[in-house]
Amino acid sequence: MTIYKAIIGALLLALLGMSGAAVAEDKNIIAHTLEGKKVLLKPDGKWEYVVGFEVNDYEKPSHTDEDVRIDVVLVRIKKNKRSGQLQTEIGITIMVVAEGKILHPRTHRIWGYDAGSPGVGGTRARGTTLTDNYGNRYDLEDIFPENYNSEQHPALRPGKRTPFVITYSGYPVRAVETLTMTLDGYVFGQKRRIKLDIPASLIVWPEDDAP
Repeated sequence: MTIYKAIIGALLLALLGMSGAAVAEDKNIIAHTLEGKKVLLKPDGKWEYVVGFEVNDYEKPSHTDEDVRIDVVLVRIKKNKRSGQLQTEIGITIMVVAEGKILHPRTHRIWGYDAGSPGVGGTRARGTTLTDNYGNRYDLEDIFPENYNSEQHPALRPGKRTPFVITYSGYPVRAVETLTMTLDGYVFGQKRRIKLDIPASLIVWPEDDAP
């Protein structure tokens, strides 16, 4: 849980109506409002505007249909503390927009496999994919919460944004232009497969060990 504190703090900004790239600076977190203004989230939960960088509307990846709105609120390359390998981490928020609609996520479903089951030759989780404009594919590494279900977590209801963090192995090169993430709807209680195109300008790169 500890390694996700900074991430969840950034995602909570989205619950306050903020979105865009976010990065921890010491113990503070930088993110951007829906209007593109830079915001500093402090460890004590307080926040303030920071004069400077703005995010244009076209740079805010989102998906909206008659049931849900999904926003990408965090994209960063980070080092796995155990393996030391760099990974690609994407934070999203999901909000039900259909009046009277209730969704019941089952995040473990993201681990469904393309070929067979994990015990008989399955190789790639099919609940999500991440590719770049060069055709490189990044395999699913983790999802948080890892076992979101209606028995232990609240159902998704209209008007409330719920954060999820998806981690993929590997990372794109600096010259990358676009990342494309797909999500099978059944992971979040839907039927549609969702596609999100993420511009490279939103990626937060590590200051050290930069790829």
